[in-house]
Amino acid sequence: MDEAVRAFSRHALLAVDEFELDDPGNTLMVATFLSRFMPSGARVVATSNTLPQQLGEGRFNADDFKREIHGIAARFTAMRVDGPDYRHREGLATPAVLDDWQLREAFGAADERKSLVSFDELNGHLAAMHPIRFAGLLDGIDGLYLEGLRTVENQDVALRLVHFIDKAYDRRVRLLASGCPLDALFPAEFRRGGYAKKYSRCLSRLGELLRESQPARA
Repeated sequence: MDEAVRAFSRHALLAVDEFELDDPGNTLMVATFLSRFMPSGARVVATSNTLPQQLGEGRFNADDFKREIHGIAARFTAMRVDGPDYRHREGLATPAVLDDWQLREAFGAADERKSLVSFDELNGHLAAMHPIRFAGLLDGIDGLYLEGLRTVENQDVALRLVHFIDKAYDRRVRLLASGCPLDALFPAEFRRGGYAKKYSRCLSRLGELLRESQPARA
């Protein structure tokens, strides 16, 4: 924490994308960091799908951390920007995934730095490393070909995948996939639970990446 405060205190503005509290640990860390960072006069601007006073709801027993959450919320002024996700704009159909043979054919024809990996193999890699290292899996890759999408029944696996897709989206990796349709990737109970917004964002971003990368039709 001391090193983090020293490192960021050199800056007058800290911009944080997708701000959320997922567990008691990061709630306490964020509360401590902001209480030490902001009194210097620095400003923090954040985007979030959750209003400040509702941070953590549905993810852990937020009632036990009301003091910390209210302290964090009190440091922000909420500016709501309502409206539909731009990735769902009219006229854009949900892209279909490919058959396995189509995926392999596209992989063979592509002239780019590329990787072909099975869905289960990818999830195995993600389980073996800290999420901070997920972006490193994409180093040197322009195109990712993901074979055998299937419904993710374990929420830990699902949340790791969400984080990985965020990294692929940030890097604008070209993505092609085979297997189950996107609307079957996460169970309905996941998409209605405490992490519903994360899953919705992931499916939206997956849809855009797949839509942009669909092979040309003859």
